[in-house]
Amino acid sequence: TFTKDMINHLPLPSNINNYKSLIVNLVENILEIKADNIDNDISNIENRLNLLIYKLYNLTYEEVLIIDPDFHFTEEEYTSQ
Repeated sequence: TFTKDMINHLPLPSNINNYKSLIVNLVENILEIKADNIDNDISNIENRLNLLIYKLYNLTYEEVLIIDPDFHFTEEEYTSQ
């Protein structure tokens, strides 16, 4: 279980401001969809959110595949984002 204190110590990349509004919008979208019906499919939004997080941390395509073997983008799609 994560506690607030544990999360407060997670390193944030210096380029967080480039992604912050996009991430917030996607999370708010997820919350709205789930508030309407908890069973609604949000996988497309989750995939976009994951992509932003991977880019935020400047992960290579190979690193992403270690974290997420079912990643939905090709290497070309990932690098062009």
